[in-house]
Amino acid sequence: MYKSKIAEEVLEAERKGANLEELLPMIRMQKSRPAVLKGDVDNALMVCGQVDDIMDDIPTIKEAVDSIIREAKEVYEKIRYA
Repeated sequence: MYKSKIAEEVLEAERKGANLEELLPMIRMQKSRPAVLKGDVDNALMVCGQVDDIMDDIPTIKEAVDSIIREAKEVYEKIRYA
């Protein structure tokens, strides 16, 4: 999660024990979307995953699909005889 004003508010609410029903109005995309579209990063929840740290390249769609299929076949072969 990008460290923004709204993200800090959500974290503070969680620390105080807020439940999902209380958090939903804060985390719904309807609230963040206009801010994201305007580039208002302080009032938007922007998810930033760990994946950006492990990406070495940006494959084409064909390369990505081929890789997924190849890896799926490898997993299948491993569990097939397990």
